[in-house]
Amino acid sequence: MLIRSQKVKAYLVLFCLCSLILGVFPAGKGVIAASIFSDNFEDGNATGWTASSGTWSVVTDGTYTYKQSNTGSTAEGLAYAGNTTWANYSVSASMKLHTMNATAASGVIARYTDANNYYLLRIHGTNGLQLYRKSSGTFTLLGTYGFAMDLNTWHTLKLEVNGSALKGYLDDMTTAKISITDTTIPQGAVGLRTYGQSASFDAIVVDDGTTVAPIIITNGDAGYTESGTWLNSSLTGYNGSASRYSTTANSTATWSQYAPATGNYNVYVWYPTSNNTTSADYTVTSL
Repeated sequence: MLIRSQKVKAYLVLFCLCSLILGVFPAGKGVIAASIFSDNFEDGNATGWTASSGTWSVVTDGTYTYKQSNTGSTAEGLAYAGNTTWANYSVSASMKLHTMNATAASGVIARYTDANNYYLLRIHGTNGLQLYRKSSGTFTLLGTYGFAMDLNTWHTLKLEVNGSALKGYLDDMTTAKISITDTTIPQGAVGLRTYGQSASFDAIVVDDGTTVAPIIITNGDAGYTESGTWLNSSLTGYNGSASRYSTTANSTATWSQYAPATGNYNVYVWYPTSNNTTSADYTVTSL
Protein backbone atom coordinates (compact mmCIF):
# COMPACT_ATOMS: atom_id res chain seq x y z
CA MET A 1 0.00 0.00 0.00
CA LEU A 2 1.50 3.34 -1.05
CA ILE A 3 1.03 6.00 1.62
CA ARG A 4 2.14 9.58 1.00
CA SER A 5 2.73 10.82 4.53
CA GLN A 6 -0.98 10.93 5.25
CA LYS A 7 -3.26 9.60 7.93
CA VAL A 8 -3.96 5.89 7.77
CA LYS A 9 -7.04 4.45 9.39
CA ALA A 10 -7.97 0.85 10.10
CA TYR A 11 -11.50 -0.07 11.08
CA LEU A 12 -12.63 -3.24 12.81
CA VAL A 13 -16.31 -4.07 12.49
CA LEU A 14 -18.39 -6.48 14.62
CA PHE A 15 -17.67 -8.89 17.47
CA CYS A 16 -13.88 -8.94 17.48
CA LEU A 17 -11.28 -9.01 20.23
CA CYS A 18 -9.02 -6.26 19.03
CA SER A 19 -5.54 -4.85 19.09
CA LEU A 20 -3.69 -3.40 16.09
CA ILE A 21 -0.13 -2.93 14.93
CA LEU A 22 0.10 -0.33 12.20
CA GLY A 23 3.54 -0.23 10.64
CA VAL A 24 6.00 -1.59 8.14
CA PHE A 25 6.68 -4.87 9.92
CA PRO A 26 5.65 -6.91 12.97
CA ALA A 27 6.60 -5.58 16.38
CA GLY A 28 10.14 -6.22 17.55
CA LYS A 29 11.89 -5.94 14.19
CA GLY A 30 13.37 -2.42 14.61
CA VAL A 31 13.53 0.16 11.81
CA ILE A 32 13.51 -0.90 8.17
CA ALA A 33 13.43 0.81 4.81
CA ALA A 34 10.18 2.01 3.27
CA SER A 35 9.96 1.43 -0.46
CA ILE A 36 9.22 4.29 -2.86
CA PHE A 37 7.64 1.98 -5.43
CA SER A 38 6.41 -1.60 -5.55
CA ASP A 39 4.23 -3.79 -7.74
CA ASN A 40 3.17 -7.41 -7.35
CA PHE A 41 0.48 -7.14 -10.07
CA GLU A 42 -2.16 -8.60 -7.77
CA ASP A 43 -4.53 -5.89 -8.98
CA GLY A 44 -4.52 -7.75 -12.29
CA ASN A 45 -3.00 -4.93 -14.33
CA ALA A 46 0.30 -3.26 -15.17
CA THR A 47 -0.82 0.32 -14.59
CA GLY A 48 2.24 2.55 -14.24
CA TRP A 49 4.39 0.46 -16.57
CA THR A 50 5.25 1.45 -20.13
CA ALA A 51 6.23 -1.36 -22.50
CA SER A 52 8.47 0.06 -25.23
CA SER A 53 9.15 -3.31 -26.89
CA GLY A 54 8.11 -6.93 -26.58
CA THR A 55 4.75 -8.50 -25.76
CA TRP A 56 3.86 -7.85 -22.12
CA SER A 57 0.79 -8.90 -20.18
CA VAL A 58 -0.31 -9.67 -16.62
CA VAL A 59 -0.92 -13.42 -16.34
CA THR A 60 -1.68 -15.96 -13.65
CA ASP A 61 1.21 -18.12 -12.47
CA GLY A 62 0.06 -19.14 -9.01
CA THR A 63 -0.29 -15.38 -8.42
CA TYR A 64 -0.43 -12.57 -10.96
CA THR A 65 2.88 -11.86 -12.71
CA TYR A 66 4.10 -9.56 -15.51
CA LYS A 67 5.14 -11.71 -18.45
CA GLN A 68 7.02 -10.96 -21.66
CA SER A 69 6.00 -13.70 -24.11
CA ASN A 70 7.92 -12.94 -27.32
CA THR A 71 10.45 -15.74 -27.81
CA GLY A 72 12.20 -14.52 -30.97
CA SER A 73 15.93 -15.27 -30.80
CA THR A 74 16.83 -11.57 -31.23
CA ALA A 75 13.65 -10.04 -29.83
CA GLU A 76 13.95 -7.46 -27.06
CA GLY A 77 11.26 -6.87 -24.47
CA LEU A 78 11.55 -3.73 -22.35
CA ALA A 79 9.15 -2.15 -19.86
CA TYR A 80 9.85 0.71 -17.46
CA ALA A 81 8.19 2.51 -14.54
CA GLY A 82 8.90 5.15 -11.93
CA ASN A 83 10.59 8.52 -12.01
CA THR A 84 13.56 9.56 -14.12
CA THR A 85 14.77 11.82 -11.26
CA TRP A 86 15.43 8.86 -8.95
CA ALA A 87 19.16 8.66 -8.25
CA ASN A 88 20.20 6.43 -5.34
CA TYR A 89 18.12 3.31 -4.72
CA SER A 90 17.88 -0.42 -5.20
CA VAL A 91 15.44 -2.23 -7.46
CA SER A 92 14.65 -5.88 -6.82
CA ALA A 93 12.39 -8.34 -8.63
CA SER A 94 11.57 -12.02 -8.77
CA MET A 95 12.21 -13.42 -12.25
CA LYS A 96 11.33 -16.74 -13.89
CA LEU A 97 12.72 -17.69 -17.31
CA HIS A 98 10.49 -19.74 -19.60
CA THR A 99 12.66 -20.33 -22.69
CA MET A 100 16.39 -20.52 -23.32
CA ASN A 101 19.01 -20.21 -26.00
CA ALA A 102 22.75 -19.54 -25.86
CA THR A 103 22.41 -15.77 -26.25
CA ALA A 104 19.21 -15.21 -24.25
CA ALA A 105 19.39 -12.80 -21.29
CA SER A 106 16.85 -11.15 -18.98
CA GLY A 107 16.98 -8.95 -15.91
CA VAL A 108 16.24 -5.68 -14.10
CA ILE A 109 17.12 -2.10 -15.02
CA ALA A 110 18.14 0.88 -12.87
CA ARG A 111 18.59 4.54 -13.80
CA TYR A 112 16.55 4.19 -16.96
CA THR A 113 16.72 7.49 -18.86
CA ASP A 114 15.50 6.16 -22.19
CA ALA A 115 15.87 3.01 -24.29
CA ASN A 116 19.52 3.88 -24.96
CA ASN A 117 20.70 4.79 -21.46
CA TYR A 118 20.45 2.62 -18.33
CA TYR A 119 22.15 -0.01 -16.13
CA LEU A 120 21.10 -3.66 -16.53
CA LEU A 121 21.60 -6.64 -14.21
CA ARG A 122 20.76 -9.80 -16.12
CA ILE A 123 21.14 -13.58 -16.26
CA HIS A 124 22.72 -14.68 -19.55
CA GLY A 125 22.17 -18.03 -21.27
CA THR A 126 25.82 -19.10 -21.04
CA ASN A 127 27.75 -16.31 -19.27
CA GLY A 128 26.06 -16.13 -15.88
CA LEU A 129 25.07 -12.99 -14.01
CA GLN A 130 26.13 -9.82 -15.82
CA LEU A 131 26.04 -6.10 -15.03
CA TYR A 132 25.89 -3.90 -18.13
CA ARG A 133 25.77 -0.21 -18.87
CA LYS A 134 23.92 0.94 -21.96
CA SER A 135 25.04 4.45 -22.85
CA SER A 136 24.15 6.28 -26.07
CA GLY A 137 22.87 2.97 -27.40
CA THR A 138 26.08 1.00 -26.75
CA PHE A 139 26.27 -1.87 -24.24
CA THR A 140 29.40 -2.15 -22.05
CA LEU A 141 29.98 -5.13 -19.77
CA LEU A 142 30.94 -3.89 -16.28
CA GLY A 143 31.02 -7.09 -14.22
CA THR A 144 30.17 -10.80 -14.17
CA TYR A 145 29.47 -13.65 -11.75
CA GLY A 146 29.33 -17.35 -12.61
CA PHE A 147 25.80 -18.75 -12.62
CA ALA A 148 24.00 -21.37 -14.72
CA MET A 149 20.73 -20.19 -16.22
CA ASP A 150 17.80 -22.46 -15.40
CA LEU A 151 14.18 -22.51 -16.50
CA ASN A 152 10.89 -22.25 -14.62
CA THR A 153 12.59 -21.35 -11.33
CA TRP A 154 12.04 -18.09 -9.51
CA HIS A 155 15.20 -16.10 -8.77
CA THR A 156 15.52 -12.72 -7.08
CA LEU A 157 17.66 -10.03 -8.71
CA LYS A 158 18.59 -6.76 -7.05
CA LEU A 159 20.48 -3.87 -8.63
CA GLU A 160 21.70 -1.21 -6.20
CA VAL A 161 22.89 2.19 -7.43
CA ASN A 162 24.34 4.64 -4.92
CA GLY A 163 26.41 7.46 -6.39
CA SER A 164 29.11 5.77 -8.43
CA ALA A 165 28.77 2.46 -6.56
CA LEU A 166 26.83 -0.24 -8.42
CA LYS A 167 26.06 -3.63 -6.88
CA GLY A 168 24.32 -6.69 -8.28
CA TYR A 169 22.68 -9.36 -6.11
CA LEU A 170 21.28 -12.77 -6.98
CA ASP A 171 19.00 -14.61 -4.51
CA ASP A 172 21.25 -13.74 -1.53
CA MET A 173 20.20 -10.15 -0.86
CA THR A 174 22.92 -9.51 1.73
CA THR A 175 26.05 -10.24 -0.31
CA ALA A 176 26.69 -8.55 -3.66
CA LYS A 177 27.79 -10.88 -6.44
CA ILE A 178 29.04 -7.95 -8.55
CA SER A 179 30.40 -4.68 -7.19
CA ILE A 180 31.85 -1.95 -9.44
CA THR A 181 31.97 1.83 -9.82
CA ASP A 182 30.67 3.87 -12.74
CA THR A 183 29.57 7.50 -13.04
CA THR A 184 28.09 7.54 -16.54
CA ILE A 185 24.36 7.55 -15.71
CA PRO A 186 23.48 9.53 -12.54
CA GLN A 187 19.72 9.00 -12.33
CA GLY A 188 16.69 7.39 -13.89
CA ALA A 189 13.66 5.13 -13.50
CA VAL A 190 13.50 1.33 -13.21
CA GLY A 191 12.73 -1.32 -15.77
CA LEU A 192 12.60 -4.95 -16.88
CA ARG A 193 14.28 -6.37 -19.97
CA THR A 194 14.27 -9.67 -21.84
CA TYR A 195 16.29 -10.67 -24.88
CA GLY A 196 15.67 -13.76 -26.96
CA GLN A 197 13.39 -15.40 -24.43
CA SER A 198 10.12 -15.29 -22.53
CA ALA A 199 10.26 -14.38 -18.84
CA SER A 200 7.96 -13.43 -15.96
CA PHE A 201 8.55 -10.82 -13.25
CA ASP A 202 6.93 -10.30 -9.86
CA ALA A 203 7.39 -8.66 -6.44
CA ILE A 204 9.16 -5.55 -7.76
CA VAL A 205 10.38 -3.19 -5.04
CA VAL A 206 12.28 0.09 -5.28
CA ASP A 207 13.92 1.13 -2.01
CA ASP A 208 15.67 4.47 -1.53
CA GLY A 209 17.10 3.55 1.86
CA THR A 210 14.76 5.72 3.92
CA THR A 211 14.09 4.04 7.27
CA VAL A 212 11.06 4.43 9.48
CA ALA A 213 10.16 3.12 12.92
CA PRO A 214 7.07 0.98 13.50
CA ILE A 215 3.80 2.64 14.41
CA ILE A 216 2.05 0.59 17.07
CA ILE A 217 -1.44 1.57 18.23
CA THR A 218 -3.19 -0.46 20.90
CA ASN A 219 -6.56 -0.05 22.56
CA GLY A 220 -6.62 3.09 24.69
CA ASP A 221 -3.79 4.83 22.81
CA ALA A 222 -4.18 8.19 21.14
CA GLY A 223 -5.64 7.56 17.70
CA TYR A 224 -7.89 4.74 18.94
CA THR A 225 -11.64 5.31 19.01
CA GLU A 226 -14.73 3.14 19.34
CA SER A 227 -18.38 3.33 18.39
CA GLY A 228 -21.15 1.11 19.67
CA THR A 229 -20.69 -1.02 22.78
CA TRP A 230 -17.27 -2.50 23.65
CA LEU A 231 -16.14 -4.28 26.82
CA ASN A 232 -12.85 -5.51 28.26
CA SER A 233 -12.15 -9.18 27.62
CA SER A 234 -10.48 -11.56 30.06
CA LEU A 235 -8.02 -12.46 27.28
CA THR A 236 -4.70 -10.61 27.18
CA GLY A 237 -4.20 -8.21 24.29
CA TYR A 238 -1.03 -7.06 22.56
CA ASN A 239 1.91 -6.38 24.90
CA GLY A 240 -0.11 -7.28 27.97
CA SER A 241 -2.94 -4.81 27.42
CA ALA A 242 -6.57 -5.81 27.86
CA SER A 243 -8.30 -6.91 24.68
CA ARG A 244 -11.75 -5.53 23.84
CA TYR A 245 -14.84 -7.15 22.39
CA SER A 246 -18.32 -6.26 21.25
CA THR A 247 -21.48 -8.30 20.74
CA THR A 248 -23.40 -5.32 19.38
CA ALA A 249 -23.96 -5.27 15.63
CA ASN A 250 -22.19 -2.47 13.71
CA SER A 251 -19.85 -1.61 16.57
CA THR A 252 -16.54 -0.33 15.19
CA ALA A 253 -13.04 0.26 16.46
CA THR A 254 -10.77 2.69 14.62
CA TRP A 255 -7.01 3.18 14.73
CA SER A 256 -5.56 6.22 12.93
CA GLN A 257 -2.06 7.61 12.58
CA TYR A 258 -0.08 9.79 10.18
CA ALA A 259 2.56 7.84 8.30
CA PRO A 260 6.06 9.26 8.96
CA ALA A 261 7.22 9.23 5.33
CA THR A 262 6.01 8.54 1.82
CA GLY A 263 6.38 4.85 1.06
CA ASN A 264 4.79 1.41 0.91
CA TYR A 265 3.58 0.18 4.30
CA ASN A 266 2.26 -3.13 5.56
CA VAL A 267 -0.57 -3.06 8.10
CA TYR A 268 -0.77 -5.84 10.70
CA VAL A 269 -3.45 -6.76 13.21
CA TRP A 270 -2.83 -8.63 16.45
CA TYR A 271 -5.55 -10.42 18.39
CA PRO A 272 -5.87 -13.32 20.89
CA THR A 273 -6.27 -16.75 19.39
CA SER A 274 -9.27 -17.79 21.47
CA ASN A 275 -12.97 -17.06 20.97
CA ASN A 276 -12.54 -14.71 18.02
CA THR A 277 -15.18 -14.08 15.43
CA THR A 278 -14.56 -15.40 11.95
CA SER A 279 -16.57 -12.64 10.29
CA ALA A 280 -14.87 -9.39 11.36
CA ASP A 281 -14.26 -6.91 8.53
CA TYR A 282 -11.10 -4.82 8.34
CA THR A 283 -10.93 -1.71 6.16
CA VAL A 284 -7.66 0.15 5.56
CA THR A 285 -7.88 3.64 4.10
CA SER A 286 -5.53 6.54 3.46
CA LEU A 287 -6.07 10.12 2.38
